[in-house]
Amino acid sequence: MSLQKLEEKGFSHQTIERVLFSASKQAKNVLLYFNGFACVNCSKNRGQNWTEENLTLMDSLYEMIDLKVDDPTPLSPDLQFYSSALKDSVNSRGKFYQHYQHAHFSYTNQPFYVIVNKRLNPLATYVDDGGIQGLTRFLMRE
Repeated sequence: MSLQKLEEKGFSHQTIERVLFSASKQAKNVLLYFNGFACVNCSKNRGQNWTEENLTLMDSLYEMIDLKVDDPTPLSPDLQFYSSALKDSVNSRGKFYQHYQHAHFSYTNQPFYVIVNKRLNPLATYVDDGGIQGLTRFLMRE
């Protein structure tokens, strides 16, 4: 199941369709940010790497979709499914984001950044390497 399919069924918290529309209108790509409420690495990454310069780049170049892999919000029964990628039932938003990350990008750790176009086709991925310059280069697509 795709992010857009879930959006069509009213799944989203008004982000996916709105962000894709906004990105399209502004000729921007979308930055998918896979992270978690309880993700210590994600908090550390934001604290160290989300500098004023990187936040400015994020804002000027991208529309961001924040995907919390531990979001406990339940999916309605008609949206639940078994994920062969996770080998588990997908019954919450967080589980869906985990499934989407693993199934589409073959990566399961966070934080994880993906630049996609308005059709959600991946253009670039980034795994935090612990440095401000790495995130800056990724955002600038160098």
